[in-house]
Parts: sequence; structure tokens; C-alpha cells
Amino acid sequence: MTSFLELVHGRKEPEDWVYLWTLHDRKSFWTQDLALAEKRAISAHLGDLYLGCATSAAGGKPSQRIKGDQANSIPGLWLDLDVAGPAHKGQNYPPTKEAALLWVHDLPQQPTLVVDSGHGYQLWWLFDEPWRLEDEAARALVEDASRRWTLHLQTLALAQGWHVDSTWDLARILRVPGTTNTKVAGDHRPVTLVDALGPRYSPAELLGHAETHVGAKRLASATLDGKDALERELVLRADAWPPGPKLQALLDAEPRFRRVWEGKRTKAESATDDDSPSASEMSLATHAAMAGWTPQEIADLCIAWRHTRGYEPKLRQNYYALTIAKAMAGQLQTGATEALSEHAALKEGSPESNGRRQDLLRHVSTLLGMEILSITHYVAEPDEYVLETKGRRFSLPGGVSAVLEQHHFRHAVGAATGFRVQEMPRERWHRVSQALLDSCTHPPAEAESTVAGRMLVTMDEYLTDRAPVPADHERDYDEALSLGAPALDHEGRVLFHLAHLRKWLYAARLERPSAREIAAALRLAGVESVPLRHGKVMLRRWRLHAP
Repeated sequence: MTSFLELVHGRKEPEDWVYLWTLHDRKSFWTQDLALAEKRAISAHLGDLYLGCATSAAGGKPSQRIKGDQANSIPGLWLDLDVAGPAHKGQNYPPTKEAALLWVHDLPQQPTLVVDSGHGYQLWWLFDEPWRLEDEAARALVEDASRRWTLHLQTLALAQGWHVDSTWDLARILRVPGTTNTKVAGDHRPVTLVDALGPRYSPAELLGHAETHVGAKRLASATLDGKDALERELVLRADAWPPGPKLQALLDAEPRFRRVWEGKRTKAESATDDDSPSASEMSLATHAAMAGWTPQEIADLCIAWRHTRGYEPKLRQNYYALTIAKAMAGQLQTGATEALSEHAALKEGSPESNGRRQDLLRHVSTLLGMEILSITHYVAEPDEYVLETKGRRFSLPGGVSAVLEQHHFRHAVGAATGFRVQEMPRERWHRVSQALLDSCTHPPAEAESTVAGRMLVTMDEYLTDRAPVPADHERDYDEALSLGAPALDHEGRVLFHLAHLRKWLYAARLERPSAREIAAALRLAGVESVPLRHGKVMLRRWRLHAP
């Protein structure tokens, strides 16, 4: 018991509240102390005992359960996987617990915890740290993430022909191991912790994988460029109907989809949206594309909707091919935008793993319409950003401004590749530019990448070509000082005049920097300008301590 409660909520803040709920008396036990929660569960010898998935900022009464708008953090994401049997009838649930567990073991992202609920399994994907719901924007983001994670798993289950209930809400409660499931009279079953060895995840890592997995490869081939192929492949039938489990999953998970399907959009939606049948079909197709439906399934969905709403069938290949291609292309854009928004909201900064970096670049590539393979930041003065695309590697002139400013970036890419990046809204560009910066690799700086470094290299070449005259050669030393040529004083320091260095730069390199530019670079390199008495004359020379 202790281990399970600690695993789920052990990383919460001390002031956060958790609660246990018992079925027999429908009472809640609120506490900030997990040890007290354990004692409560053990002492009561309870049968059906549940744990709130989310924490709250304040406790409640025994008669109260947490509401979604009271949640202030979640420890991870979850799923309630029911199995066909006496407790669950009427849906295409997994046929046996063995089959369900095999499916769980084959999931791309293994759950952190697997709980045998008695008549199925409850799965937890725990985060490294709880995801805080600090304001309404964060709450909306978390709710959407939980919903999309459930939809992702429902899509995977549907590949087996199975139904999975929607359990993404923040008020969800799940069973506690060490108790008993008494749902079926005369068939009481223990609730046990099957596996607690799975990895923990960052929210972005978990949800990024879901987005990649849910039909990403399929969608990529069905953009506007693939319209002609769709037109050839679609089979349009007047009696078409989409897969029942998939349709039900979308109806349960997407309220807006349900309203469009049932013709019950809100007054606000009806006032602002296009009410035409084609606009409704586009909305349905977009939701289905997000859920990873095939083009044929989307076409069947639209045809079936027309039939249910009493519209004449529109069995035209080019019409549905264009509708589906637009929906899928738009979904790629939407998915990429949402992924970058989540990344920004999590304030993760530069990703530590190359896999995470590539995920960000994949989303950026989708929004730009061109494949970005890498972006490298060379620390220099000014800094240099080098972009690598398919078959091309080029510098973005202007330093970081070429990444931050959309028009600079578009001009640089156009000049280097001949590809015109479409202008995007300011807020979306902010997400793209931040993702580009966070995706940068940072190789060690070379000596010549900074003004100071380049000046030290220049001084080395200068003093090699114009060897300083040592002070013990008095006559030559005096002459060198007078002319401003390099001279080596008794303490081993090099003295020279800036004008002499400028003449050498032109003679040796054909460079004509201003005296101001040279002086600034010398100061950055640690070379100082000092007054020097030479006989009865005061001279000003530059002094280098370490030639």
C-alpha cells in the first residue's frame, strides 16, 4: 500500500491534498500526509477503495470528491483498460486479461505502473515531476494532453478491434492495490500491483511520442501533394459507414465532434462557423485525421454523416480527395503547433537528448514546409547560426536576429535555397523560433570565433613577422620605441604602437580596420594602453603581457 501511494503521489508538494474514496459509504478521506492515507486504508479493511488521480490545493468534506477545476497537479497520465466478462458487457473489450496484458507489454511507451483491477488493468505513466496546473491556461493544456493521450491509446486498441473507455478527466479515481473489487456479486477479486518497474517520463516526451505514433506516417503521405493518389484509391459507396468503435471513441472523446455529428452545435459556434454541409464534413474529417483514421475511413464517415443528416450523397472522388487531403495536411500543422506550444509551456529549454531535439525539428519542419535536419550555434562575435537542410548547409547572416526575426529568417532561407517559406502568424513564429533555439547544438568555441580570440591570433602572427627588439639591445630598442615597432622591455612585455600594427595589417593582409576597431579588439584581448617615459619624452604604447 505504502509503495503504491508513494509511487503515485510521493513527489507532490507537501501542501497538496490527496484523497481516498470508498464505494460502500461513498465517503472521501482527505489528507496531505501519505502515511495517514496508508493507515486509513489498512485500518478500515476496505473493499472497493479508490485514489484520486489528481491532487488539489485544498481538502474537502467526506461527502465531497475532487472536481476537475479543483485539480492543481497530476502525477502522470493513466488509462482504465476493462476486459470482457461479467463486469463489462456490451462493448468490444479485450477478450481476456492475458490478451490485454500482452497488448500492454507491446505498447510503444511502457506504463510506469500496471495495476490488476480485478476485471482489467489500470495503467499509470508517471512523470519525473508532477505537472502543475498553475492557471486556467495550464489547466486547459493538461486536460487536452490527457484527452489526446487517451485517444492515442484508444487508436492503438482499435487496431485490435477493441474498445477502451475514455477516462482522461482530471476528477478520475482509480483502484488502490491491496484492496478488493466487489463489483460483481459473488465474484470478489483482489486488486494487485502487477508491475512497478516502468520508466518515468517528461510530459513532452510522452505526448510527443503519442503525436508521432498516431498516424503520423500515414498522414505525411496524404497531404495536398497526395490528393491525386487519394482520388484513385478512395471507394465511395452510398451506404458507407465508418468503423463503429472508432466512431464511438471520437464521440466520447471530442465534444465538438459529437455536436457536429449530431447537428447540435452551440449558438456561438453556429454564429461564427460556416453551417454548410461541406464545412461540417471538413470539421469531421479534421477530427478523424487527428485520431489517425485512414483516408477511406474518413470518406466513409463523411458519407454516413450526410445520410444521417438527410443531405443528398456527394459521391465525387475529387471532392472527398481534396477534403481529406486538406484535413490531413491541416492536422499535421495543428499537431506541430500544439507540440511546440506544449514545449514552450513546459519551459524545458534546450533538450538534453538528440531524440527530443529531432522531435522539435520535425515539428518546425512541418510548419515551415521544408525539412530542417539540424541547427548549430557557433559562439562568436557576432554569433553564427548554421542551418542544415536536405542537401544544403548554410549560415543565417545576422546572428541570432536571423532566428528571432521571421523576415530575416525567410530572406536568409530564400537566398540560400531558393525556397519561399510562407509567412505565419506572429505567435506561431515565436514558438518556431524558440524551438529552433532550443534545438541548437553548441560545439566548443574555436579560438578564432571571438573578437578577442582573433586579435590574439593576429598578434601572434604580427610578432612572428615583426620580432620585438629586446631592451638589452639599447640602440635598436630606443629606435623601435620611437617608431612604434614592437619592443620587449626588461620585464618581458611587448610594447608597440597601434599605427605600426595597422600598417602591418595592410601590408600583410590588405586589411584596413579603423584605429577604433583595433583598439576595441586589443582591449577585449587583454592588451592595455599605457603611458611610457622614454628619455625626456612621454609615449603611449600598447603593452602585451604574454606574447
